[in-house]
Amino acid sequence: ATESRLEELTSLLRPIFVSLPKNSQGAVSASAARYAIHRLFVQRHGWHIKGLAATSGSWATSAPALGMGDRLPKRLLDLIEDQLASNDFHLREMALLSATAETLIHGEVVERLHRLY
Repeated sequence: ATESRLEELTSLLRPIFVSLPKNSQGAVSASAARYAIHRLFVQRHGWHIKGLAATSGSWATSAPALGMGDRLPKRLLDLIEDQLASNDFHLREMALLSATAETLIHGEVVERLHRLY
């Protein structure tokens, strides 16, 4: 199930990834990756996630861990921060980051529902 979801996200991100400017290694910048993932979540779920959306009209890379820092284990947070700092995202990495965010958000929603009911 995880692999098929990852393939689905890769397919959904591919058109925008192809259209974004790339560096010499064929990767997009962290700000471009944020933009692509933001578009994916808005189109797919209607989600506007703190740390993904542009701030002050800019897709700056300063928001830590795409707004998920307080929900992540330290090791995962460090990996995401390192990736964002490298300013080097390939399509598969964008899909993995998207899948991670979706999983975390889904888990938070389920947790909140359990507390309510």
